[in-house]
Amino acid sequence: MAISKSEKVQYASEFILAAPPGELKEVLNDVRVLLNDDTLLKDYVLPRLFTYHQEQFTPVDLPNQNQTLITSHGWLESKDYLDPRSAQYFTFDPLSQKASDLRPIKLDQDNEDLRKKVEALVDEHVKDIYSTGVSAVYTSADCIIVCIESHKYNPNNYWNGSWLSEYIWKFKSGEVSGKLKIQVHYYEDGNVQLLSHKDVEGKATTPEDFLKFLQSSELEYQQGVNENYLQMSDTTFKALRRTMPPTRTLLDWDKIGSYKVGKAMGSIFQKRGD
Repeated sequence: MAISKSEKVQYASEFILAAPPGELKEVLNDVRVLLNDDTLLKDYVLPRLFTYHQEQFTPVDLPNQNQTLITSHGWLESKDYLDPRSAQYFTFDPLSQKASDLRPIKLDQDNEDLRKKVEALVDEHVKDIYSTGVSAVYTSADCIIVCIESHKYNPNNYWNGSWLSEYIWKFKSGEVSGKLKIQVHYYEDGNVQLLSHKDVEGKATTPEDFLKFLQSSELEYQQGVNENYLQMSDTTFKALRRTMPPTRTLLDWDKIGSYKVGKAMGSIFQKRGD
């Protein structure tokens, strides 16, 4: 039975949205071959790239400026996104992942001092903890929104990984909610993905309180993932193993935590766990 054009678009879009961090180009190349229709690709599939980049908090270099993130909180319209740090907006190309045409924008001044204070605190946190971290701090109504992205791409050793965190601080009520996510893909002689996420909630009355909540949430989550990964070496991984693998060499399951998926996850961080 032939697949309709709408089904082709749906499947191709799902492939793109599921692309592991650092591997979008390879997935796009495969999708183009599978579709075998550049019109469908250009008109219906490529626009989904904006959703992908927003979900991945893709970092982008601004011309002669700092880095910022592509997020739904910074989306303005069409291909335009906000950089709250420099009070500018720019046009983003989802294929080249480059920014252009920077223009000034007037931000809400009512909460700008608070936003800048949180931004300065988050900058120090990101610099201290993440090896390649980028952050963006937005305001919306009575909220401060913080997005953080850090990644490590190592295709020569067949793995890529990323960390994403997002926090919404309702500073008038003091409520804080957050979403934390780790994704690691290891694909040498196989295809293994680690996908982990956690929702967090708390209270904060000052920017310093908010930072403490952010720091404790991220440390607890990362330590929990490490502990669960090591625990799996004694349970899940052992249940999946062969008595003797095809290599005829026994795998040391007590050292599974030191293998590449674990190393990939750990290398995203700079000092975490010290």
